[in-house]
Amino acid sequence: MRDDEKKSKSALDLIGVRIVIGIGVFAFINVVVITVHHIVQKVSRSTSTYKEIEHVHSPF
Repeated sequence: MRDDEKKSKSALDLIGVRIVIGIGVFAFINVVVITVHHIVQKVSRSTSTYKEIEHVHSPF
């Protein structure tokens, strides 16, 4: 037997493991982006100046 036939595949050489790791990284990045988006939305709502503007009501 040759040496390369004796060696078992490492975990990262398996395509299924790579797919699972890829999905996990993708999900983690999405969680980070969604969290940042929510924080930005909260900050922009709390500092919005639309409450200070006088609204002109149309007579129609």
